[in-house]
Amino acid sequence: MRLRNPSVRLSIGLAAVFALALVVVAIGMNSDSPPASADTTTPTKILNNGSLGGVNDILVHDGTKTAGLFYCIGKTDHQVNGTETDTTPDEIKTSLQCNIDIPGLGETDQTPPGWCDLANACNPNEPGADLIPGSPPPPPYTVMAPSKGYGYYYHDGVPAVCGGTPCTVVTSCFQDVGGPTTLGPNMMWTVVLFDPLTANPSEGVVDIFYNQNNASCKAGTPKGPTNLSDLALNSWLVYDKSLTLTGEKAPWRPSSNPGATDLNFDGDACDDLDELDKNSNEKCGDDPQNPTDSFPDPNTVDLSGSYDITTRLARADCSDAQDCAGSVLPGIYIYCRADLQHDTDTNDLTMRVYCYADNPAIEVNSQAYPGAFGDGFSGGPPPGPRVAAYASGFSNWVYGDVDITHTVLTGTFNKSLNNIQVAGCILDPDGTTGTGDVWFDFNASAHQLPGTVSVYLFQSADCAGSPSGSPVVAELAFAKQAQGRARDADNDGVPRSRELQDNDACGRRDPYNGNDYYDVSVPRDGVIDLSNDILGVIQHYEPGGYVSGDPDVLGGIPDPTTFDNFDRPPTMTNALGGTWNRGSPDGVIDLSNDILGVILQYNPGGCPPLP
Repeated sequence: MRLRNPSVRLSIGLAAVFALALVVVAIGMNSDSPPASADTTTPTKILNNGSLGGVNDILVHDGTKTAGLFYCIGKTDHQVNGTETDTTPDEIKTSLQCNIDIPGLGETDQTPPGWCDLANACNPNEPGADLIPGSPPPPPYTVMAPSKGYGYYYHDGVPAVCGGTPCTVVTSCFQDVGGPTTLGPNMMWTVVLFDPLTANPSEGVVDIFYNQNNASCKAGTPKGPTNLSDLALNSWLVYDKSLTLTGEKAPWRPSSNPGATDLNFDGDACDDLDELDKNSNEKCGDDPQNPTDSFPDPNTVDLSGSYDITTRLARADCSDAQDCAGSVLPGIYIYCRADLQHDTDTNDLTMRVYCYADNPAIEVNSQAYPGAFGDGFSGGPPPGPRVAAYASGFSNWVYGDVDITHTVLTGTFNKSLNNIQVAGCILDPDGTTGTGDVWFDFNASAHQLPGTVSVYLFQSADCAGSPSGSPVVAELAFAKQAQGRARDADNDGVPRSRELQDNDACGRRDPYNGNDYYDVSVPRDGVIDLSNDILGVIQHYEPGGYVSGDPDVLGGIPDPTTFDNFDRPPTMTNALGGTWNRGSPDGVIDLSNDILGVILQYNPGGCPPLP
């Protein structure tokens, strides 16, 4: 595995963990700042003896239900604190899996890294966000655990927000949603639902608060003014605790997944209630929209496929100021795309992985982009911050250069424990990381629940005798993605499974970089031939520079009337050679980089997915 910030291995990313740990301790001792370990919303457990207990489809929309903004599937626990007719408010606890359903943000220059994964808005191989109320954008499926909320049901509607109507008021925290200039480190919302016991769907409103710190998340109390106020919301009761559903259901349920039912959105082995319940039985995952995370029989499952992985070594935080302007405490995040293969006869596992580390202490790619660092907040790399890189005036997303063959991790699927374990050595061939060769150990539930990753630093040469010493242990979240080995998340014409191999024609590539395979046809067809690609670049020859249209820097659908799709920057220096290590457009289409670049990648046979 080549862990990237991008030219930086995992071992470099972890070198700063110890320094940051001291910062975390220091801030934790400052009474004016929250501890960085504030992770758990309180209270953590209530009885579920009330009639509001159940599962809901939730839609945040434009007020007319003609444009959907967010879609959630939520589980509600309802504890009756008195009788259901007295004035004592009942406790409510929620568990939510939500997705953004907003198309792209306009100019690609303004689209933050990661948005295409969040909103699924940039890749024509995916359904994509469409602003249509209904099913959410996935795939890709989320790697995050459900978000937790807490609040009350007011029988008498006395609080001002209820206006005399019985209502629930619940506040939820969504962790690690962005950086201090976007939504993060955390976003919170407060939902008010009117007449939830008698109306289905029930109507409501939601206020959204950006840039909330970890202490606010833990307390369930947002700080500062709202960023979005009184957004319209509807909640359809899918089924309640006693299975006495009345009224209409959400028009998009059940989903189109095979086996889906009114009680099982994704058609897997578990109802939505089970997937959103942290105490669920061991056959269930935690995403009611991902049909691959729950299975009843480990003896019949094949875990092979494409996975997205997120590791959190240190959680980002900020001061009590809502805008995080007072002080910012970056974290350390690692993002990976992987191809996992499962031998169902032996239960042996083979995993090829390519990762980026978002670490504010380490340059993303020191050779190609000196001075470009991660920001330590989720939503940064991959592929990295946008930086001014070229004399033409074009800026560039920071990508890695694949300068060693991809590391292969191996392990087993333990059927008795329903557990995935893979491990392997991450080499430091040039001796520049400061932490030597590193042993990496991935251990998690096969149901894609949160797990752990252990990293052993300063191992013997080539990790002989590894692992040795005490590991750094981090949180791990992952999710199997649709399309299997054919998945092409960066939309460059090369499936992820091929990019993670080591052959020259289609491998040794970055599955986050949509520009490292020179397929310029519109739409991309997976081959690099004479008629569409080589002649296409020649016809767009523009060595003096051109005006940017809608760059294809994140694997989006290019505008064929502009030059951007035909443009590549110079290759990045690497030990393997080759012509494929490229970033995004540099603003000129010349002979040396672009015309010769596409000729050298001539591959009319294409890169079909591996079997």
